Order: sequence, then C-alpha cells, then structure tokens
Amino acid sequence: MTKTLVVDDNEIDRVLVTHLLSDLYEFVYASDGAQGLAVCESEKPDVVVTDLIMPNMDGMQMLSEMQVRYPEIPVIMMTSEGSESTASEAMDRGAASYVPKLHLSDRLCQTVNQVVDLMRADRNYVRLLHRLTYSRYVYELENDFTLIEPLVEFVQQIAFAEGICDEGSRNRLGVALDEALFNAMYHGNLELPRARIQTVRNLVHQDVPNPIVDERLKDPAYGERKVLVFITCTSKEL
Repeated sequence: MTKTLVVDDNEIDRVLVTHLLSDLYEFVYASDGAQGLAVCESEKPDVVVTDLIMPNMDGMQMLSEMQVRYPEIPVIMMTSEGSESTASEAMDRGAASYVPKLHLSDRLCQTVNQVVDLMRADRNYVRLLHRLTYSRYVYELENDFTLIEPLVEFVQQIAFAEGICDEGSRNRLGVALDEALFNAMYHGNLELPRARIQTVRNLVHQDVPNPIVDERLKDPAYGERKVLVFITCTSKEL
C-alpha cells in the first residue's frame, strides 16, 4: 500500500485525513514540520499531506526542506480559508497540489489519488529510461523564448534518469543549456549585441515589449532563422 505521511498539529484533522483515505493508504504521522522531516528520513513515505500553519516548523518551511532533502516525495498542502495566495506560493515552491481544509471531504481523496498516480507514472517512466541504450532527437526551434524551458526540462529529465548527472549537476546542466539556447536565438539568430543579451533576457522574462527584438522578429532576414538542436543519448553519456 502507498505510505502517506500526515503532518498536522491538530489531532482531529489527522484523524479526518486518515478516515478519508483509509481504504487506500497506510499512514505515519507527525505534529509539525520538523517531526515530518524526521519521519521522512525513517519511514520513507510515498506522499506527504501537510497542514500549512503549525508550530516549530510550518508547512511552507517543511516544503522548502523537502525540496532539498526529498524532492522525489510529492507534498500536498492543506490550507485554511483565505490563504489562496499562500497556496499559490506553495505551488511555486514545489508543492504537488493543495486542498482547502473546508473541502477535504470533497477533494482530498481525489487529489491524493491523482498525485500518487502521476508519481507512479513518473517513476515507471524513469525505470523505462534506465533501459534506454541509444536515442537521438533533432529539434528545429523558432526564435520563441517559450520553447526553451520545456526543452531544457526534457534534457534534464533524460540525463537525470540515465544517471548521467545528479541533482546538483542536473541544475547546472539546465542553466548552461538555457543560456546556450537563449544566446543562439537572440545573439546568433537575431544578432543582438552580446552586451545587451542580459538586459533582453530580463525583459523577455518579465514579458516586457522590446522594440529591437520585435523589429528583428518581423524581419525575415533575422526572424525566419532557426536553432537546430541535436541531442544524442546513450546509457553512458548525453
């Protein structure tokens, strides 16, 4: 059975979560974030359901630590009424999902099931990638900044699943590839001065219009150029 860690300083809420999920999961418990991290170390749960507001270490602090120590364990945040902005922040920090406490009975089981199904699919995908011996991908990219992030994530996922890089080098790989693709589009294809690339990057990230970029994109001499990306992956190298 799927092992679920329930973290909440309110015993009644811990009992409620157990009741709502009892037919599908086995449980371990903690009353604050610090205890939750300790239980993660000793029990290795498959999924964590945690309250947001707790003494000693709250759910947001625990989530941040989980992303460092146990990034493979999905975290579902239980939020109180009026904390929509905090829930959004939790998602930005890496939470898999959130459920308002007022709607636990309606939404908790469905949310946990969905997260667990996705987690299992992802782990099976990683298992499949471990058996990959050779693959080659060729991408032809327009000068569209929004194409960079999904391609970087794709390469990171393959490299990490193949054991070519660990969590730290995975991030470095992502940064290097992101910079290379951005430079290829904006310095190589659009021929923007290298000294202005960082400024352009900041404006693009902020979705701020840039007259020079817009002008180059409309000019076929620049805008119709493509970035060709060749990715070859074996069981030993990328």
